[in-house]
Amino acid sequence: MNLSIFNTTNLFDAATNLFQQFNIKLNSNTA
Repeated sequence: MNLSIFNTTNLFDAATNLFQQFNIKLNSNTA
């Protein structure tokens, strides 16, 4: 397993992308 993927920047970007995708799904479901 490559631990370099867990550096702060990539982890933050991944979390941001996941949150944005989840938020979009949430908005489309409630719209």
